[in-house]
Amino acid sequence: MTPEVMNPGFLDSTGEAIVNRQLEEGLNDVIKAIFTPEESRRIRAAVVDLTGSKLCRPSFAGFSANTPGDGGSLAKILAIYALLQLRFDVQWLATSEDIRSRTELLDRAHKLWAGAGVPRNVHPEAAWLLFLTERPGAPVQVEINWPAGRLVYCTARNCNWTASLLVSKLGIPFITSAVWQAGLLNRVRGGLWLTSGYCQERGKPCDTRTDHCMADAREPDCTFPGEMLRSFAQVLPTTPLSPHNVTALGVAVFYSLLAQGRLPDGDATGRFADAVDGACTYFWPRSLPNAIRIAAKCGRTVDAANRETELGHDGALVRRFVTLHNDYTIEYAVVLLTTGIKGKKTKFPRLLDSVDRLIQRLNPPPSPELRARSPRP
Repeated sequence: MTPEVMNPGFLDSTGEAIVNRQLEEGLNDVIKAIFTPEESRRIRAAVVDLTGSKLCRPSFAGFSANTPGDGGSLAKILAIYALLQLRFDVQWLATSEDIRSRTELLDRAHKLWAGAGVPRNVHPEAAWLLFLTERPGAPVQVEINWPAGRLVYCTARNCNWTASLLVSKLGIPFITSAVWQAGLLNRVRGGLWLTSGYCQERGKPCDTRTDHCMADAREPDCTFPGEMLRSFAQVLPTTPLSPHNVTALGVAVFYSLLAQGRLPDGDATGRFADAVDGACTYFWPRSLPNAIRIAAKCGRTVDAANRETELGHDGALVRRFVTLHNDYTIEYAVVLLTTGIKGKKTKFPRLLDSVDRLIQRLNPPPSPELRARSPRP
C-alpha cells in the first residue's frame, strides 16, 4: 500500500480533487437552501457518489472541502482505522512468512518497526492490542483482543480518555504511517492528521454504567515528541492547525476508500462500520429507510458542563435500498464540518436528506424491462 495507488478515483496525479460539475451544482443548491450566506462561510462539505459502477470511479463535489481545521472527535476515526491496519499488517506478516509462534511473530514485527527507524518506546503495543492464536500446522491467527475492542467502543462514543489510551498504545508513528500510506494525508491537499491524544483525565468515564474506560492502569501519553514530529515534517503540507486536523476532502477520501474495501481490506470495512455503530452523529443516517450499511462518526467540542460549543462535524457512509422491491441501491459518502453554526440537530439531517435525494436524482433506477433482464445478485 502506497499513497500513489491509494486513489479512490477522483484525485488527479497531484492529489487534487476532480470535481463532477453536476454533483457540485446540486451540493451548492442544497447548501444555499439550508444555510445563510454568513453560515456558508463557516462550513466545509463534501459528497462522493459511489452508486453502482461509480464505486470504482466515484463522482466528487466539495464546498471549501480542502480548508483544514480542528476535527475534534471526528479525527478519532484515524485511531480506529490504524488498529484495523495493525491487525491486517501483523496477520499478513504471519501468513507471508509462515510464522507459527506468537513470540516469534511479535519479535519479527518489532524488528521491522525498529528497522524503519521507530524508537522502541513508541512501537505499537501489539501484545496488548492483539490476540495471537497459535494453530497446529498453520500461521498464527491475529485478532483484535477484547480490551482493545472496548477502547474502540468508547473511543467511537467520544470518550477522550480511551481515545488517548488507544493513540498511545498504537503510537503516533504507526498511526502517521498508516494515514500517509493510505493517501489520507497529501503534501498538496493536506488531509487528515493526528499528532496527539485527547488528554482527558481518566476520572471521566465514557459510560458511567461500566468501567470500559478503565481498561488499563497506565495513563496515556498525550504528547508527541518533537524529534518524531520533525522526522515526519516531510509529509506535512503545512503545520497542522490542530493536533486533530481534518478537511472535508480528507474525510471523503477516507469513507470512499472504506467503501471500496481498501482500508485495508473488505473485511475491515465491516469491522469499522461495526465499531462506529452507535457512535455520535448529527446526520442520524439510520433515520433513512432500508439501510444496508451505515458508518458515521461526529466531531464536536463541549465545555466543562458538557454543553456543545463552536465545533460540530459529521462524516457518514450510506448504502441503502431506494425502491419498494429492494432491487436498486444507492451509495454515497457525505461530510459536513461546521464552526459556530446553530441548529445543528436540524440542519445536519436536512443536508443528509437533501443529499440522499440528490444522489437518487443523479442515479435513476433502471427501467422495469432492464431490471427484468438483469441477473439477480
